[in-house]
Amino acid sequence: MKKRDEARPTSRWVLIMAAATAIASLACLAAILVSYAAGGPAWPALYWIGLYGLPLAFALMVLGLILNLRDRRRR
Repeated sequence: MKKRDEARPTSRWVLIMAAATAIASLACLAAILVSYAAGGPAWPALYWIGLYGLPLAFALMVLGLILNLRDRRRR
Protein backbone atom coordinates (compact mmCIF):
# COMPACT_ATOMS: atom_id res chain seq x y z
CA MET A 1 0.00 0.00 0.00
CA LYS A 2 1.33 3.43 -0.94
CA LYS A 3 1.59 6.30 1.45
CA ARG A 4 -0.49 9.32 0.57
CA ASP A 5 2.49 11.69 0.08
CA GLU A 6 4.64 9.25 -1.87
CA ALA A 7 5.35 10.36 -5.44
CA ARG A 8 5.28 7.98 -8.37
CA PRO A 9 8.65 6.84 -9.73
CA THR A 10 8.06 8.58 -13.08
CA SER A 11 7.48 11.94 -11.46
CA ARG A 12 10.47 11.45 -9.18
CA TRP A 13 12.80 10.58 -12.08
CA VAL A 14 11.62 13.56 -14.13
CA LEU A 15 12.43 15.89 -11.25
CA ILE A 16 15.82 14.24 -10.70
CA MET A 17 16.63 14.69 -14.40
CA ALA A 18 15.53 18.32 -14.19
CA ALA A 19 17.79 18.98 -11.21
CA ALA A 20 20.75 17.22 -12.86
CA THR A 21 20.21 19.19 -16.08
CA ALA A 22 20.08 22.48 -14.18
CA ILE A 23 23.25 21.66 -12.22
CA ALA A 24 25.11 20.62 -15.39
CA SER A 25 23.97 23.78 -17.18
CA LEU A 26 25.10 26.02 -14.34
CA ALA A 27 28.44 24.20 -14.19
CA CYS A 28 28.93 24.79 -17.93
CA LEU A 29 28.14 28.48 -17.54
CA ALA A 30 30.69 28.67 -14.73
CA ALA A 31 33.25 26.90 -16.92
CA ILE A 32 32.65 29.45 -19.68
CA LEU A 33 33.27 32.29 -17.24
CA VAL A 34 36.45 30.64 -15.95
CA SER A 35 37.75 30.11 -19.49
CA TYR A 36 37.14 33.77 -20.32
CA ALA A 37 38.91 34.84 -17.15
CA ALA A 38 41.86 32.62 -18.05
CA GLY A 39 41.98 34.15 -21.52
CA GLY A 40 41.33 30.95 -23.42
CA PRO A 41 38.53 29.93 -25.75
CA ALA A 42 35.59 27.98 -24.40
CA TRP A 43 34.57 24.62 -25.83
CA PRO A 44 31.49 25.05 -28.10
CA ALA A 45 29.55 22.27 -26.34
CA LEU A 46 29.68 24.35 -23.16
CA TYR A 47 27.76 27.09 -24.94
CA TRP A 48 25.15 24.64 -26.17
CA ILE A 49 24.62 23.03 -22.77
CA GLY A 50 24.55 26.41 -21.04
CA LEU A 51 22.11 27.87 -23.56
CA TYR A 52 19.61 25.01 -23.73
CA GLY A 53 20.12 23.29 -20.39
CA LEU A 54 18.27 25.72 -18.14
CA PRO A 55 15.14 25.97 -20.35
CA LEU A 56 15.11 22.18 -20.64
CA ALA A 57 15.40 21.85 -16.86
CA PHE A 58 12.53 24.30 -16.42
CA ALA A 59 10.37 22.35 -18.88
CA LEU A 60 11.17 19.10 -17.05
CA MET A 61 10.21 20.70 -13.72
CA VAL A 62 6.89 21.83 -15.19
CA LEU A 63 6.33 18.30 -16.53
CA GLY A 64 7.10 16.86 -13.09
CA LEU A 65 4.62 19.27 -11.54
CA ILE A 66 1.93 18.28 -14.03
CA LEU A 67 2.56 14.56 -13.42
CA ASN A 68 2.41 15.09 -9.66
CA LEU A 69 -0.84 17.07 -9.89
CA ARG A 70 -2.37 14.40 -12.14
CA ASP A 71 -1.48 11.69 -9.65
CA ARG A 72 -2.88 13.65 -6.73
CA ARG A 73 -6.18 14.20 -8.52
CA ARG A 74 -6.53 10.49 -9.21
CA ARG A 75 -6.26 9.62 -5.50
